[in-house]
Amino acid sequence: MLAQGCQKHAGFTVPHVCVVGPDREVDVIDVTRQTDIRMKLSEFVEYYTSPPEQRTKTLNVISLEFSHTGYVLVLCKVLH
Repeated sequence: MLAQGCQKHAGFTVPHVCVVGPDREVDVIDVTRQTDIRMKLSEFVEYYTSPPEQRTKTLNVISLEFSHTGYVLVLCKVLH
């Protein structure tokens, strides 16, 4: 459950997380090198939504916890 009264939504996708702020910096790991980098959320979403054959690295967001913030209410409105 995303928040009280907001059930998991089948339409939830990676681009939806930009509602927490496209300029918000997140910790990302370069999986191959096992190194930590910081990047803007919008940059990660751009990477993630790009065609796999265009990606030069394998990246993974370490954590993006926002379930106990006001952002989850905004996300619920976006999804409904």
